[in-house]
Amino acid sequence: MRGRRRERRQPVRHLLHGQRNPDAPGHPAAGNFLQQELAILTGAVEAMVVDVQCIMQALVDLAGNFHTKVITTSPKVKITGATHIEFDEHKALTIAKQILRVAIDNYKNRAKPKSPMCGKI
Repeated sequence: MRGRRRERRQPVRHLLHGQRNPDAPGHPAAGNFLQQELAILTGAVEAMVVDVQCIMQALVDLAGNFHTKVITTSPKVKITGATHIEFDEHKALTIAKQILRVAIDNYKNRAKPKSPMCGKI
């Protein structure tokens, strides 16, 4: 076994912090629990899909002040004020298209930028 390099595996904690392991399937998280509200505050999010873990209690209320639609996908997480589109792995593509359609249709509700810096970068 001398001369052979042993394959080194990347610890799971790196994946949880958004660092991509090129051998792992899927994609890393775009952010963490604390960034949910910040993303909506930008006004650039048409739809936010949430599941059973780590959902801020006030997320739907905050999204109501902007144009963002909150979409739940699990029967365990039906939040008052959110749109519910239940996920079924056998119809994944159809459901994904339905969620994207909600986001695309909501784009027209996006407010005009109010910052003097918008458009100058």
